[in-house]
Amino acid sequence: MARVVVVGGGISGLALAFRLEQLAGSLQVTVLEKRPRLGGTIGTEVQAGFRFEIGPNGFLDNQLSTWNLCGDLGLSDRLIPASEIARRHRFLYLRGQLRKLPTGLFSLLTSRTLSWRSKWALLTERFRKPRRQGGDESVDAFARRRTSDEIAETLADAFVTGIHAADPALLSVRAAFPRLAELEAEYGSVTGGLVKAARKRRQQARARGEPVRRGLRTWSFREGLGLLIDTLRARLRGPVLTGVGVRRLEPGGEDAAWLVRGEGQECWPADAVVLACPGHEQSAILADLDSQLAATVAEIPYNRVAVVVLGY
Repeated sequence: MARVVVVGGGISGLALAFRLEQLAGSLQVTVLEKRPRLGGTIGTEVQAGFRFEIGPNGFLDNQLSTWNLCGDLGLSDRLIPASEIARRHRFLYLRGQLRKLPTGLFSLLTSRTLSWRSKWALLTERFRKPRRQGGDESVDAFARRRTSDEIAETLADAFVTGIHAADPALLSVRAAFPRLAELEAEYGSVTGGLVKAARKRRQQARARGEPVRRGLRTWSFREGLGLLIDTLRARLRGPVLTGVGVRRLEPGGEDAAWLVRGEGQECWPADAVVLACPGHEQSAILADLDSQLAATVAEIPYNRVAVVVLGY
């Protein structure tokens, strides 16, 4: 029986282990997690009668991999959409106070989030010439080119931080927001493309006799996203160990291609190893095996994110 060791018990490691067992039932998959709990940044807690997330609070329904995962786990009927009221009431802390983000043309015109110069840049974005030359660019550069510096530094920065917790000047627009690049390439602009794409979706929905959907929606569970982690854990057949740190990875011998060394005397032989832990942990594990690769992985930047929950 082939053996696979997955280092990291966050959503990536658990989902991978589940898919491996699903696609190749003969595999023995072992998941090792350094922390005392599974889920990584995903977790649901209940305190003083309030249920809240310690990390992400849902996923968009354009993420088909997550949507399909929920279906394969038998959780589709427990999914609930985010509140429409919450979607329309989002705020940005700007210039010393909370400012409501615009949700439509009228609210954009009356909003104090942007200057009139930037409002005009956004309204006239569809008339700007598209980028014809090849090559990628950052989210920040894309936003500045298509709109204005102010929009890139306020709206785009907040949007990227809220989704990816990363610096928009370092993120590839094609990797992080491929739809934006596709809209410009196909329709010549983002705003114009959104309008035309929405019209096309409405026509297709009517042709199929289906209700017309308005934009993307965020989904979660009444029990919180922790339900996804708990269900994955319950469905895995192989060992799932928490509180287990990995020191290094080294080549094996005749019986195994690799040896995964724990912080104590523990050792897990494996035919394949997947590192699904944070970059700095991967770097430490790989240091003795491949110092150049370890140095490269160590350069992956990570941001600190604080989640503040108010209950009243």
